[in-house]
Formats: sequence, structure tokens, C-alpha cells
Amino acid sequence: MRPLRPADVMAAARALLSAPSDARPELMRRMMVEADLADSYRRRLGRAHGVWGNGTLASAALVRPLAAWKKPDDSDLLECLALVTDALLVRDRIGHPLAQDMQRRTVGSSSSRAEAMSSPQSAQ
Repeated sequence: MRPLRPADVMAAARALLSAPSDARPELMRRMMVEADLADSYRRRLGRAHGVWGNGTLASAALVRPLAAWKKPDDSDLLECLALVTDALLVRDRIGHPLAQDMQRRTVGSSSSRAEAMSSPQSAQ
């Protein structure tokens, strides 16, 4: 993912606001993965990805419905901003296992998060 700007955080929060509250954590994870994949695509091919954009979190958020702007003290907006901030802090603290986690889910591996440090092949 490209370096963050305030617009990235706000776009992600507005995308989260438009989703049901129970779907927001998964949506946040997907936006971060999509931003990473789009950034890799951009670096490799020299152009923006056709769906996810240029590798910014905002470009991954802007392909989704965005909620109307709310007052900065709106509790729902603050919860969405906290979710964005928490996801970014976790990413910075532990690296970015989200793309690998998404790949494991897509491929269908049954490895748990605790076992994510070792490959499924090493257990065979």
C-alpha cells in the first residue's frame, strides 16, 4: 500500500460507514489487501489497477459506496475511524499478514492464525 494521507483514512471510514457494522472489520481487511495488490500491480506494470486503483487506501475505498459526511463527533464515524486506525496500527506492528491470510482463505487452507508462521507443507 502506498503511504497514507488523511484522505485515505477518511475515505476508508466513509466506506465502512456505508456497510453494516458487523461487516466492517472484513471490509477494512479487504480494502487493505486490495490497496496492497493494486500497489504491487502499479509498481510492476507502471499503471493503476483497473478496479482497485493506484495502491492507496482511498482508491480501494472509493470503488465502494461512501456514506455522506457526518459531523466529526458522530459516534458511528468515530467507531469507523477507530477501526481504520486499529487496522493500520496492527499492520505496522506485525507487518502485513492480511494478504497472506486472504490468500489462505481463498485457497482453502485450514491453517489457523497461530500456525500461520509455518507453511502447510512443513506440517506434512
